[in-house]
Amino acid sequence: MAPNTLKRYQIIREIARSNDIVYEAHDPQTGRRIAIKELAIPPGLVGQARRERIERFRREGRAAGALSPHPHIVTIFDVDNEGDRYFIAMEYLEGQPLRDILQMEGPLPVERAIRVALQVCDALQHAHARGVIHRDIKPDNIHVLPGDVVKLTDFGIARIAADPSITSDGQVFGTPSYMSPEQIAGKPLDARTDIYSLGVTLYEMLTGRKPFTGDSVVTITYNIINQEPPPLVGVPPEVQQVVLRAMAKAPEARFPSAAALRDALANARTLATSPHAGSGAQRTLPPGDPSLAYVASPAPAPAPSGPEPTQQDPPPLYIPRRPSQIGSALKRHGQFLSLLVIAVILSLACVFFIWSGNKAYQSYQVRVRETRAIEHVQAGVTFFKRQRYEDALAEFQRAMEAAPGSQTAAIARGNAAAACINLGNACLRARPAQAVQYYRQALQFDPQSAIAHHGLGMALHNANDIEGAIAEWEWVLKNAPFDPVAADARRSLAAAHYNRGVAAFNAGDYEGAAEAWSQSIKTDPNSSIARQARAALLSIPSGSPGFYYR
Repeated sequence: MAPNTLKRYQIIREIARSNDIVYEAHDPQTGRRIAIKELAIPPGLVGQARRERIERFRREGRAAGALSPHPHIVTIFDVDNEGDRYFIAMEYLEGQPLRDILQMEGPLPVERAIRVALQVCDALQHAHARGVIHRDIKPDNIHVLPGDVVKLTDFGIARIAADPSITSDGQVFGTPSYMSPEQIAGKPLDARTDIYSLGVTLYEMLTGRKPFTGDSVVTITYNIINQEPPPLVGVPPEVQQVVLRAMAKAPEARFPSAAALRDALANARTLATSPHAGSGAQRTLPPGDPSLAYVASPAPAPAPSGPEPTQQDPPPLYIPRRPSQIGSALKRHGQFLSLLVIAVILSLACVFFIWSGNKAYQSYQVRVRETRAIEHVQAGVTFFKRQRYEDALAEFQRAMEAAPGSQTAAIARGNAAAACINLGNACLRARPAQAVQYYRQALQFDPQSAIAHHGLGMALHNANDIEGAIAEWEWVLKNAPFDPVAADARRSLAAAHYNRGVAAFNAGDYEGAAEAWSQSIKTDPNSSIARQARAALLSIPSGSPGFYYR
C-alpha cells in the first residue's frame, strides 16, 4: 500500500497499475487535484538495466513537460524523486482512455473517429516540431475527456532528438499491433512512425478491430511487414484513402507530417459529408469480402446434330403348308434370322445413340446453367465492389438458383453471406432489428461464419436482447477461438457481463451482480473491463449473498 505522501503530494488512492503505478493525489501548495505516476522497478532489475529504466522514466517526464502546455497533451507539473521512488506529477484526467471506449461501445461513428484523430494530429504536430517522437501511439495512450476533448499521454518510450539514445542497437520498444514496419525492424525512426501508428489507431476506431492480428507477436509483426490491411468496407472512400496512406509500409509513401495528415482528414470529412458523397455507411465489423475465385467459364457443348438411326421392321415370317415347302421355308427362315439379328443390333444402336444424345443434351443444359450462374456471380461482385450490397445479394441468389449444387453456387453462397454481413454492418447502430435479420440471413448462407455470429451478437445487444447477444459471442469463442474476430467477441462478452452486473447491483440483486462481474473477469481477465469488474466486486455490501465472490 502506498504511503500517504510522496514529497509534498498527498496520496488519495491508487488508480491503475501496469508497468508503473498511478495515484490520485492532492497538491496542497496549489490546491490541485493531480495524478502521480510512480516508476515501478522490478526487484530483480539491477545495474545498467535499472539505470536505463530510471532514465527512460525521467525522459518521459521531460518529453511531455517540454510540450506543456498544449490543449491535447497531458500537462506535467513536476518530475522528481524521493529516495528510490521516482515519480511524475501531472494533471488529473477525467473521462477514460480511448481503449475503454472502444471496448464498451465498439466502432466509433466516422465523424467522432475523425474528431479524435484530428486532435491527436495537433498534439503530434506540436511534439514533432519540438523534436519529440512519441513511438507508442495507440488507444491506451489517448485519453478522451468529457466533450470528446483528447489528451495524448504516456511518453514513456518517446525519442527526444536532442537527447542521446538509451536504446541499444536493434532493441525495439512499442506495442506490436501499432508499430510501424521500420520500428519492428529496429531501423532509425522519424515522425512518420507516429503517423503510421495513428493510422492503425484510426483504422481500429472505424472498424472496431486491429488491421493486423495473430496468435503471437511473431505472427503480428510478420503480417505488419508483409500483408496489406483489409479494406475498410462501409467507410467513406475518401476516409479510407487517408487511413491507408497513413499506414503505407514505406515511410516516404505516408503523409510527410502530422499537419498534412490532419488536413487530409479534415478534407475527407468534408467530402464524405457533402450532398454529392456516397452513402458512407458506417462499417462496424470486419468486412465480408466476396470470394473472387471465379469458376472458369466453360464453352457450351454443341447440340447433337445429324439424323438419328431408324428402326427397321422385321420381314414377315411365312410358315410352309406343304412338306415340299419345308426346305424352302427353312431357307427363308434362316434368312429371316439373319435379318432379325441385324434388326436387333440396329435397334440397340438406336437406343444407345438416343441415350448418348440425351446425355449430351443434358450436359449442354448443365453448362448453359453454369455459364449463367457465373455471369450472375461476376455481376454480383461488381455490385459488391461498388458497395451496392442489395444488388450484389440478388445476383448471388440468382447464381445459386441457376446452378444449384455446383461449385459456382458454392462461391455465390459465400458471397451472399458477405453481402448480408455488410448490409448488417451498415444498419447496426441506427436499425439494429434490421441488422439482426441481415446477420441471420448471412448465417443461412454460411452457418459457420464467425463474423456473422459476432455481428448478430452486436445487433441483438443494440436491440436490447442481451441474453441473445451473449449466446452469439459465446458461440464465437467456443467454435472459432482463433478467428481474428474472436478477440472482439471476447471483449464484447466481458462488457455485456459487466453491464449485467451493474444492472443487477442497481436493482439490489447483489448476488446476481457479483456473479455477472465474476463472469466478466473470467471471460477477459487481463482487460480494463476485468479491472473495473474487480473494483466493482469490492462494492458488494458485507454480509450480502454476493459477498463471498469478493
